[in-house]
Amino acid sequence: KETGGWVPPACAFICFHIYCTHPRDWDNTFTKPLQDVLVQIGVLAGDSCDELQGIVIPYKVSSKKEERTEIEIWYRQRFTPKV
Repeated sequence: KETGGWVPPACAFICFHIYCTHPRDWDNTFTKPLQDVLVQIGVLAGDSCDELQGIVIPYKVSSKKEERTEIEIWYRQRFTPKV
């Protein structure tokens, strides 16, 4: 990284919205494989604590047809002023 100028995103925030007929506890969801795929295809730079923070929000739906997972990602851009 050069001194000054644009710095790539240091942190991303990811939110998994999981719609299920039987919602799981937040720590018992299968979001890690989804997160790994997002890193593999380049959507996320990495999944270390320095690069990624996130939450899982479960929703109860009434039918299997309504089940789905929605993923939101926000990137924090940091700009270093040139001196």
